[in-house]
Amino acid sequence: MVEGPGYVSNPEMWDAIVPQMRSGVIWRPILAVDFDGTCAITHVTKDIADLDARPVYAVAESLRGYCVYFDVFVVSARASCRAGADAILRALMEFGLREEELAKICVTNCKPPAHVSIDDRCWCFRGKWPQVEKLLAFAPWHGRGIVE
Repeated sequence: MVEGPGYVSNPEMWDAIVPQMRSGVIWRPILAVDFDGTCAITHVTKDIADLDARPVYAVAESLRGYCVYFDVFVVSARASCRAGADAILRALMEFGLREEELAKICVTNCKPPAHVSIDDRCWCFRGKWPQVEKLLAFAPWHGRGIVE
């Protein structure tokens, strides 16, 4: 179910996308990009639509470049309601993306069947399950002061 340009709120929508991907109608790979902690450093607020965020370095330039090669989905639990998704779109515009560029990006609360995902809070699985201690010690890049 698509509710307006660039906003996907319902997991059943994937039932429509996956057959299109398999049939070749959708030919570009999907890139899923997390919003909070990846596109922006955010602070918790009481209202999901009240977004206190600053951009992560080069986010606008990166998303702009990715849109050339991928169907880009910005993913966030914040997008579970229209007001939250609109807040994300406003933030991306404040970060430097133009309206015509935002039209190429889908904001969703559902992780799509992506070719690859970019997320600050994930473990890159390389065929070997990590030890519990390593998972408990995990910290996102911004929690360690690391910038690559």
